[in-house]
Amino acid sequence: MEIQAGSTITNGSTAIRVDRRVDRHPRWNAPGWEGVVIAMEEFASRNVRDFVPDYLASSWWHVPFEWRPVTGGGLEERYVWSRGYRYLQREVRQIVELPEQESI
Repeated sequence: MEIQAGSTITNGSTAIRVDRRVDRHPRWNAPGWEGVVIAMEEFASRNVRDFVPDYLASSWWHVPFEWRPVTGGGLEERYVWSRGYRYLQREVRQIVELPEQESI
């Protein structure tokens, strides 16, 4: 996955709005990405900073704000802001396949 400043990434339980590249984080002693935590539930922490080292970045992915298929098939997901923009909510729906159109 390619990360850059401005990316919103998640590992499924935490989301981070990345704002800078760090060549060597003092606590992790590794390069990676730093940003502000975005709450993914109503009572989660907000406005704290977190760090994702490069060697763990492969377990993170971009937060899908548009519908995308869920692994396993039959479902798709997206994240939307809650009322008041306080946290992200996951929405899941069944994929509805459109009937094929007959050729004329």
